[in-house]
Amino acid sequence: MAWKATGQPTVRKQRDKWVVRIDGIDTRTGQHQPRQLGTFLSQRSAKAAARAFRAEETSTGRGTVGWLVKRYVASRTDITPKAQQQYEWAAGHIEAGLGSIPLARLDRDDVAAWIDSLAAGASCRGGACRSAGRSYAPHSPKPSARE
Repeated sequence: MAWKATGQPTVRKQRDKWVVRIDGIDTRTGQHQPRQLGTFLSQRSAKAAARAFRAEETSTGRGTVGWLVKRYVASRTDITPKAQQQYEWAAGHIEAGLGSIPLARLDRDDVAAWIDSLAAGASCRGGACRSAGRSYAPHSPKPSARE
């Protein structure tokens, strides 16, 4: 099973012990899959383990894919307002698919799987696309709600 962390470690009490867990996803199925990092007798030792894991993460990367995409789009000052809108639109799609993955853990397989999911989710067939039961050409604007 391929697994990738999507959050920070959390400390929880489970019965009479303290558990450090981290949220993540199964990269093959895309389903939420938390992972347990360890079990500790005291809250203090569990919090120390969580801090150590966070320190390891921050030393290897400077944020998430979503953070980097937002930063890049905001830094583009040499483009037209229309291009800026298109960048922001694309950034939303990138953030939805890859945004929570830490940069240090991003690899080509993640990007390839995301692109494949976009291709599989597209409803364009034979040059015609469908949106809310209406057809439109792939490169023309979508029909408005009033039509």
